Amino acid sequence: MKTCSACGIEKDIGEFYKQKAGKFGVGGSCKTCKSLATREYRSHGIGKAKQKAYDQQDHVKAKKRVSSNAYSKTEEGDKIRRAYRKSDVGKASTAASVQRDREAHPEKHRARQIAYNARRRGDLIAKPCEECGEEKVHAHHCDYSKPMEVMWLCNDHHSAWHKTNNMC
Repeated sequence: MKTCSACGIEKDIGEFYKQKAGKFGVGGSCKTCKSLATREYRSHGIGKAKQKAYDQQDHVKAKKRVSSNAYSKTEEGDKIRRAYRKSDVGKASTAASVQRDREAHPEKHRARQIAYNARRRGDLIAKPCEECGEEKVHAHHCDYSKPMEVMWLCNDHHSAWHKTNNMC
């Protein structure tokens, strides 16, 4: 337990932000008080000016542009995203994400691998999209315990299927 220097209430250590130099390895103010103080500081005078200056920096602008959904759909956003994916950091991030997904959903990974290998062997033949007839398709599993039973859907219809059906 630690007493907040701002509100004076005794709180659990988990209620404070980590700070190596602080007593017990946490800061003096609790998260709630620190958040209020930061919000107050950034809304007035010099804090507002510093925040505006920070927001004007190129790396911050680029990060905000990439995170913007509208920007990411542009040609420039796509170019930046492709370059990131080819970088060492991007490759490591993708690999870590794939590994987390495999560990979290082993049944999905197993079904995808069985379908992929069957497709390579010729046991599972891709058909055109069931909705529009597009040739470039995804194998969609409705039931991961039946890896050879798939729906063939193009990228657009596959996304639409997931938006309307929360089954898998």
